Amino acid sequence: MKKVKNFKVLIPALLLVIASLSGCTEKTVPVQSGESILIHFNETKNMQIGGSNISLSFTAVEDFRVPLSECEMSYGSRANVTIALSDHVVHLPILGCNTDNQGNILDNTEYVDTLGYHINAYRLEPYPDGSSIDVEDYILKLNISKL
Repeated sequence: MKKVKNFKVLIPALLLVIASLSGCTEKTVPVQSGESILIHFNETKNMQIGGSNISLSFTAVEDFRVPLSECEMSYGSRANVTIALSDHVVHLPILGCNTDNQGNILDNTEYVDTLGYHINAYRLEPYPDGSSIDVEDYILKLNISKL
């Protein structure tokens, strides 16, 4: 009798695990053209932009930005991020040492026009402070709009 009782609990739990692993809970989120998008390293988001369904993945980062305290001695401080937009790889630059007169980090203004989209990766966090950053801690903030 106990074995039957255990199966009554085990089967619904197993079905829940299978459903979550099969992507049944994945949904497409509508995004207004130019709306701010936050995506973590190794994350994939399914979105609808301008009537088109796309998937966005943050797949790689090379961070060569120097700490703000070293910007006066630096030239070419930047990071390069790679995203996958549906099945296409897109490389995006992020400028480092881009600050106002008070030392506040300004949003990146460089952009890429590709695949019918205008893409601006305007912020990569965390900003280096001299200590090591785990790749899993990176968060990319970007805007995507239809051309």
